[in-house]
Amino acid sequence: MYTFSETPLEAWQKMRDYFSQPGAKIATNEDGDCLYMTEKGNKCAVGCLVDNKDYNPVWDLEGDILALQSGFLCGWDHASTFTFMHSAQIRHDKSKLASQFVGWLDKNKPA
Repeated sequence: MYTFSETPLEAWQKMRDYFSQPGAKIATNEDGDCLYMTEKGNKCAVGCLVDNKDYNPVWDLEGDILALQSGFLCGWDHASTFTFMHSAQIRHDKSKLASQFVGWLDKNKPA
């Protein structure tokens, strides 16, 4: 099981840094479904918290972070991080561009 150890603010910063990079893209498959990581290395909101060496392609078959948690594929050191990441992942999935997601992040920075 993979355990996310970030606090909400640490998770926010990692997402903000990742999606603010030049050329950052929202991670989706050909059908527009979110992926934790694409073959080209693009990541989703939750995926950008995971080192490439720790990524498990099975996660993309399981679905969102609720499914990962209920399937005991991941856990959280901070319950508040799960709450923030769930909200961030929903917004990520609705964003067409990385800049749209960064705009949401800027309005929703954890204390």
